[in-house]
Amino acid sequence: MPAETVIAFRALLNEIVGDLKIVRERIDNDDVAAALAGAEDRFRAWSEAELQLLRPASDGLTMVRLLSR
Repeated sequence: MPAETVIAFRALLNEIVGDLKIVRERIDNDDVAAALAGAEDRFRAWSEAELQLLRPASDGLTMVRLLSR
C-alpha cells in the first residue's frame, strides 16, 4: 500500500478525532456522554483495524480484530 494512502487515511482519522473532541466538549448530558464514549471506542478499534489492513506486518499476515456489538 502506498505511503501516501496511509498518510491520507491518518489525516482523515485525525479530523474525525478532532470532531469528536468538539462534541465531547459540548456535551451536557450523561447519557449522550456515555454513547459518545462507546462510539469513540468503536471508532478507535475500527481505525486500528483499517490501519493494519493498509500496513500489514512484514510477514505479510494481516490480523484483524473482530468487533463485537
